[in-house]
Amino acid sequence: MPPLQSFAAWLAAAESQRFAAFAARRRDLMRTDAADLTRVAGLAGTRASVATALESLSTAALQAMQRAASAARLGPTVSAAEALAAPGAEGATAGEGAAGAEGAADAEDDDPAVVLAELLDTGLVWPADPADSAAPLRAAELRIQAEAIGLLPTTAAERADPPAWTSARRPARPRPQTVPPAIAANAQAAAVSDTVSGLLAAVRTVAEAEASQLATGGIGKRDVQRIGTRLSADPAHTVLLLEIAGAMGLLGVGGSDLDPQWLPTAEYDRALGAGRAEVWAGAVRAWLRLSVGIDHVLAGRTPRGDRIHALAAAAGSHRGSPYPGSRGRAPLPFARFRVLTGLAELAGEGEAIDDAALAAQLRWDHPLAPALEDATVGRLLAEAEALGLTCTPLAAPRAHALTPLGAELAAGLRAAMPAELAPLGFAAELVEVAPGVTAAAQALLPELVEDVIVQSDLTAVATGPVDPRTAAVLEALAEVETRGQGTVYRFTESSLTRAFESGLSAQEVRERIAGVSRTGLPQPLEYLLAETAARMRRVRIAAARSVVVVDDPADLAALLAEPVMIAAGLQQLAPTVALAGVGSDRLDQLLAAAGIRTLHTAGAGGAPPRGRPPAPAAPLAQRSTRVPDAQLEAFAQRLRATGGGRSASGPAPAGGQSPADIAHALREAAAA
Repeated sequence: MPPLQSFAAWLAAAESQRFAAFAARRRDLMRTDAADLTRVAGLAGTRASVATALESLSTAALQAMQRAASAARLGPTVSAAEALAAPGAEGATAGEGAAGAEGAADAEDDDPAVVLAELLDTGLVWPADPADSAAPLRAAELRIQAEAIGLLPTTAAERADPPAWTSARRPARPRPQTVPPAIAANAQAAAVSDTVSGLLAAVRTVAEAEASQLATGGIGKRDVQRIGTRLSADPAHTVLLLEIAGAMGLLGVGGSDLDPQWLPTAEYDRALGAGRAEVWAGAVRAWLRLSVGIDHVLAGRTPRGDRIHALAAAAGSHRGSPYPGSRGRAPLPFARFRVLTGLAELAGEGEAIDDAALAAQLRWDHPLAPALEDATVGRLLAEAEALGLTCTPLAAPRAHALTPLGAELAAGLRAAMPAELAPLGFAAELVEVAPGVTAAAQALLPELVEDVIVQSDLTAVATGPVDPRTAAVLEALAEVETRGQGTVYRFTESSLTRAFESGLSAQEVRERIAGVSRTGLPQPLEYLLAETAARMRRVRIAAARSVVVVDDPADLAALLAEPVMIAAGLQQLAPTVALAGVGSDRLDQLLAAAGIRTLHTAGAGGAPPRGRPPAPAAPLAQRSTRVPDAQLEAFAQRLRATGGGRSASGPAPAGGQSPADIAHALREAAAA
């Protein structure tokens, strides 16, 4: 039996074109700290490296690798013919044969030579015989990276209940359906406008709902239901808006430590003054990078088993992947990336693809990606449609096409991923919305209207998208009857009562309506306003942080006149009672500064104060050791010049080497 060839020896002996393909595919191994091929081989054999390589494989290559790994349990080499045999080729059903006829154009991708080339380029297999180094595609026996045996289902128990990809067949190429350009143009224009108005409305509604933060982060389902009712949105769209708002920083936790609440932030105030196209681009960017799934939030639990609520990710209480075992790519950002780019690959301009067919093709290309099930892909396509990135044909609601905005975004996302990200080819932190996409969205947005037509039927009709400040005024005084390009508000007794309960007087309500009305206040609205105000009880509630009680009215008068006490915001309620706008501790300090000694009233033993949840940790600045694109060719040539650092059959001495090199040497010794 000829001596077994080590991986380092094969890298040294491989032809230049094959080594260049390996270097281009395994950019994670082309590192500035890899001084020679022995070091590269040691890195390639680690468990993390093998897992990365497996995650990058297509289904056909992964099936071949699984067969090779199963055979490798019995010996150091595997038969190339056995590993590359098509699964179930002899038992294909009639339906599979019909599907295969349409997919014949892609049949060359499943050719054994193509599959073997993919495995060679990823460094998972190599010729066992040194004589086959120059022609590895004709090698009869192969060696594999040993860690693949433990990472793939190779035991009898695992193969008794194998994952679906082990027996998957290439899906037929989907038949596209035509989408008229007018439908795509109208869909994206309406969705872009609705996204901006809906996002800002969601933030205002959260503030009005006084949604408290849960102890575990986020807000409860009842609050989400109340917010959705006010927005006239279904639960999925409500959660989508909340998660995007949280990711954009439009919502944050404020209020007291005893009852922290979700409130608009300074970033929300800036968004009100920013261009709507910029807000839309920020929403799309936040959606592309979201680490949580809307379906998971609706279910209340992730596939990994963690409990999750809306806005939990924004609160910093949900970190990491929601899927068990995922280690390479961020699953959901990668799924969104591939849904958009996959549509661009499978369909031309104005063509729609069936959702299930798209999901099947994506799973074939990325069998180990956990977030490409039919339901998840369908949900992501619906979210993309809500953002104006996809649209559906009128006769096929379960098919989607990219809108012009979506097509331009997909092209930009593909271009944003540099070649040095290989083999996975994706990094969530590089996802951005190109300026050209933002400019295209700006051209779709109509002018905002700052006033409405108040009618005698107690409705207020906007003739176009409503300015956010006008919308905030109307939503505080009326119910939203219909949303869209022309929002309709209705004044009701309950909506006016809500306004009075918030502290507004009848005169203030009248002035606010007149300030946004193009037609003044019709008489029926005047009557409703007067009747509702007359039924309200004359009881007012004021916010207070602490109370000052004195025995002598003269003492309180002196306190109110004391310059130091201006910061306390004292408000006299009775000759001997005043409310302060600061807490008791701060009030103590101010009184001490004024030279006044105080007595405290015994409390009722309330709940102890809670601390705020920790702020999300800032992302770590990472420095990559990967060789840049411009230096890759020269770096590969230097590696080749070092040689394998050992004979073709035996490992080099392990003394002074890195742990990866030592592990590589031990694996070679075990194989020999």
